[in-house]
Amino acid sequence: MNQEKKQIIILVVLLVVLGFVGYRTMNTVSTPPSIDQTKAASASNPSGTQIQPVEAIQDADLEAIDIDGLMQKIRDVEFVYSDNNPSRNPARPVLTVFITGPTDQNSAPTGSGSLRLISQRKNVTGIIWDPNDPVAVVNTDVVSVGYEYNISFLEDDQKVVKTITVSEIGEDYVIFSFINAEGEEDQVKKNLIKND
Repeated sequence: MNQEKKQIIILVVLLVVLGFVGYRTMNTVSTPPSIDQTKAASASNPSGTQIQPVEAIQDADLEAIDIDGLMQKIRDVEFVYSDNNPSRNPARPVLTVFITGPTDQNSAPTGSGSLRLISQRKNVTGIIWDPNDPVAVVNTDVVSVGYEYNISFLEDDQKVVKTITVSEIGEDYVIFSFINAEGEEDQVKKNLIKND
């Protein structure tokens, strides 16, 4: 029993000492060298590169700056966000849909022929109408004019990427544009789903 008490006391003392050493190590603040220490290091520098004190560098740099010249170059720029906003939020990833399926001629259309089908299956569930920048909710995506859906197909064992673009948003409809299988621009108009 006495042996166990001694071991516990020794363990507690060691933990206190380690805690104190750790505390002191974590809370010591290193101070940068003084100007005299920097000059002494510069004098004993065998490589010959000149080491200047921080204060000397800052003073020399400030004297070289023409503040009045910089102030004269400042110009006010008129910026109107509604004229310069991007067609979609660049931070949001572009949606990519990967489609595989039967490739025989009697099956549902694949490749560029599926773009019409994909556009027709989209549901417009909300529109926030603003003549300058309308926004629509298509399935679960919030889109504006210019928003693109990248659709990937396998055609002849090659990955082909086609695009469906939101080309117009009206007060109660959205128009999707794409290039059809004949290489011509095609459109699908989807009306807003109204819950009456």
